[in-house]
Amino acid sequence: MKINFKGAVAFAAASLLSVSAFAQTVEFTNELSSDVTAIRKGKVYNGGEDETTKDFAGLEENVVATFTSEKVDAELDVTFILDDWNDRNFGFAWDDVSWFVEYRPVEMFALGFHEDVWLEGSYLPIYDDNVALGNLGSEGFTVAVTPIEGLKFAVTVPFGGENNVNYFTSKDENDDTVNLNIGFGAEYAFEEMFTIGAAVSNVSDSDNRGFGVYAMVKPLAEQDFLIRAGYAYSKSQDDIEEDGEVVGKAYNSGFDDLSISEDFGVFGKSLFNVSVEYSLDALSFSAETLFNTDDKNSEYDMYFAACVGYELSESLSADVTGKFLFDKTSDGAEPVIGVNPNFAYTFGNHTFSAGLNYETCDGDSFISIPLSWSYSF
Repeated sequence: MKINFKGAVAFAAASLLSVSAFAQTVEFTNELSSDVTAIRKGKVYNGGEDETTKDFAGLEENVVATFTSEKVDAELDVTFILDDWNDRNFGFAWDDVSWFVEYRPVEMFALGFHEDVWLEGSYLPIYDDNVALGNLGSEGFTVAVTPIEGLKFAVTVPFGGENNVNYFTSKDENDDTVNLNIGFGAEYAFEEMFTIGAAVSNVSDSDNRGFGVYAMVKPLAEQDFLIRAGYAYSKSQDDIEEDGEVVGKAYNSGFDDLSISEDFGVFGKSLFNVSVEYSLDALSFSAETLFNTDDKNSEYDMYFAACVGYELSESLSADVTGKFLFDKTSDGAEPVIGVNPNFAYTFGNHTFSAGLNYETCDGDSFISIPLSWSYSF
């Protein structure tokens, strides 16, 4: 999303300051991280060239400030990177600026600005993101109503489009009329036992319309055991360009950075997601999958990941994550297999972590060394 950085920060900062006067909760997190170096070996990771490349992976800082109160919630999330952008000169650049404000004038009525409102079943716990079509909110304006406990209805008007404007009516490149982009959905949660919801996006645009249906179930009330599942359908496609010319279309529903190297992903007109989370004392386990139903939709058709973690002490923990991507066609892309062992040490409000990223595909490989320090209160 392209936004005016100064305007966004000024707006969010003013909102946060106004909230802080009566905030019930203030949270702040600063994380400094780097993969140190990225080593790519072979044709798979070097655009068809059989070579080995090494690159400084950049230094990334993410700052998140959150204020919550009875009437207003607000958040400012800023990320910037130090990197050698042209492989020669170092420089700073803003990677992402995100913010939201939610105002609740009465208990059952909420106005959201630039706010994502995710359906529970759309979350992938290892990838740590939600499937896009599981969003009741948007980067625009959202109205949510909770008529009874556990039931929520929402209508959203996204910003964006041509010149970052959501026109009431406009013309596309084929001179066809495109009406106001609008979405809506609902979610129902029964205590902590289950949640079910659905969302529809681009309602007025039949060529880009999409919908998602998602559910979360907690079958064992006294244990930390969650199951999430969902289905998304979208007609929306992006242009495929070569040498400045459009040579085809590709579905944009899905993710392009699911693998350890973040070089491979899964897309599709129809996407299913399933995830499981379970913890018992010091042991934790999670698994997730995302797959399409048509092998012509993307290079890879199925993603699977699993993570096992163990708390060695009150301050030291370890986990290992494995990620796999598969292509269903017999003559398609070779499987991608990756692993990430990681250790974390917590001291007061500080957490230090170190690990290793390794991935292989068709005899080629990728290696990086993720390190991070975070401070929160």
